[in-house]
Amino acid sequence: MKISFSTKITAKGLIAVSADSPGKVNLKRKSFKDAPLFIYKEKSAKEFGSLAIAEAKKLKLNLVEFVESKFDKDLIAEGALLSNYSFDKFLSKKPSKVQTITFIGKGKVKKRDLSGVFLARDLGNLPANHCTPKTLVDTAKEIAKENKLKITVYTKRELEKLGAGALLAVAQGSELEPYLIKLEYKTNSKRNVAIIGKGITYDTGGYSLKPPGSMDGMKHDMSGAAVVLGVMKSLGKPKVNVTAYIPTCENMVSGKATRVGDVVKSLSGKTIEILNTDAEGRLILADAITLAKRDKVTEIIDLATLTGGALVALGTTCAALLSNNDEMAEKLLSKSKKTEEMLWRLPLLSVHKKDLKSKIADIKNIPGHRWAQTIIAALFLEEFVEKTPWVHLDIAGVADKDGESTGFGVRTVLEYLSTEQ
Repeated sequence: MKISFSTKITAKGLIAVSADSPGKVNLKRKSFKDAPLFIYKEKSAKEFGSLAIAEAKKLKLNLVEFVESKFDKDLIAEGALLSNYSFDKFLSKKPSKVQTITFIGKGKVKKRDLSGVFLARDLGNLPANHCTPKTLVDTAKEIAKENKLKITVYTKRELEKLGAGALLAVAQGSELEPYLIKLEYKTNSKRNVAIIGKGITYDTGGYSLKPPGSMDGMKHDMSGAAVVLGVMKSLGKPKVNVTAYIPTCENMVSGKATRVGDVVKSLSGKTIEILNTDAEGRLILADAITLAKRDKVTEIIDLATLTGGALVALGTTCAALLSNNDEMAEKLLSKSKKTEEMLWRLPLLSVHKKDLKSKIADIKNIPGHRWAQTIIAALFLEEFVEKTPWVHLDIAGVADKDGESTGFGVRTVLEYLSTEQ
């Protein structure tokens, strides 16, 4: 989409006006009377840009003219660019898109690299027969080549040698091979930030089978991995070391699949009693977290569509944040305000640790009740994180909107990585 500036309104597309417009342009001029008009009355620059584009697409217009506003033009443009995205890979007739946005007045707009967001959306929107664990491996290799990153891909045989029993337990019901992908960006910094994304490319729930209504949309269960790949694509040159870890597989039902009640040994050496095969994301994340700790990372951020509880608690516009480190949590919360990717911190209530105690293993993967799902899932991960500064983002409610992938988290994590301290 082209971004331009002009001193005159052409009225050949949608005219977008914010309620705070200083009124320097007289929209009542006769020549504008037939032009469609969009008036925005709220207070978000990005939303202004986003909703104006959505309205133009609805009207099948290829031009939006933004009348001078007190809003930041950079943020309006970002909202517009994000809103103009559509996933049309499998459509024979492509939907219309806005070709140009014009700001009426003087100024300039900073160039925005949103390719990582769009990659995350593309991956999240792909059906499971088009986005397999191997697809994520191939995408990671392309990013590594493009951005000159070091890549390591652990195959099934290598995961077996490594002892990644939790990841392998989830994967064993599928005919598709599991992987653990590692992408490394190195600087001279003492900070080594790990970003970990859950990469379940399709989740049936295993023997704890999901009901039919819950199967729809399970292609989005790899959204955490998609976000991490999006971050690495748009990483640029931050002044901190960044290592991405993506454990990826399917969670399927077969004669080889993990049974309810099985006990497996994780990469950390801790044994896990699997009482629900549909609580699989925490299992594959556990092994990825352990690998990150072995690599001596100084801080960990993980992103996962982990619990339905996050959706119940916070709805579809806000992700859950849980952390063992106030400084990291506050920094991410601050960055999320800038990107308008809303986060809400939930407490890591240690009183619930007892709910993960198993009689026959070191830990079980679910409690015996449905309460505090999101908190208890994070407490499970904390058992493997231990003392390392860590933030967990449960993006179950925000990874898709009306069935379309959002790429939520890419911009916030990039903002976080852009700070030296």
